[in-house]
Amino acid sequence: MYCKAIITVQILWFCRSEAFVNLAVNGIATQKGVYGSYDASKAIDGNYNQSFNGGSCCHTAAGQLSAWWRLDLRKTAYIHRVVIYYREDQWDRLSGYTLFISNSSNPKYDRLCYEDRPPTYHPNVVQNITCGMTGRYVVFFNERAKPEAYVELCEVEVFAYYPIIARSKQ
Repeated sequence: MYCKAIITVQILWFCRSEAFVNLAVNGIATQKGVYGSYDASKAIDGNYNQSFNGGSCCHTAAGQLSAWWRLDLRKTAYIHRVVIYYREDQWDRLSGYTLFISNSSNPKYDRLCYEDRPPTYHPNVVQNITCGMTGRYVVFFNERAKPEAYVELCEVEVFAYYPIIARSKQ
């Protein structure tokens, strides 16, 4: 007896592609105190001028031991990367900062994304940080005993995406 079999092999590739876009532009920025007219929103206005005199940087109030700037992405996102454009003429104030990701506006629940420890003597005024975390809030924090703490961000980009959640029909 003679049998003939035809075997078909199919190879299927499933690819997953995620596009990271700058979600900061649609966020809501707040900060601890304001110096002059340099409010938190200046760090997400799309202006990359890092000169303080250019008027595009935020600046927290003077005389503080700790200072923070927080971005609300409005809903939870997968945060791949954060790019910080700091004030170019005060790079020493950037040294020793921390970056947190959180799902709550309560700092108690912040998760550390990056810590400049020990503080860098001469940090790059453009910081490119990979986080790889989910959260709704991005918090830049600076604490100093002497001299006082400042946050002076000229632009912040948060490259992330909002996860697609499948919902069943009822």
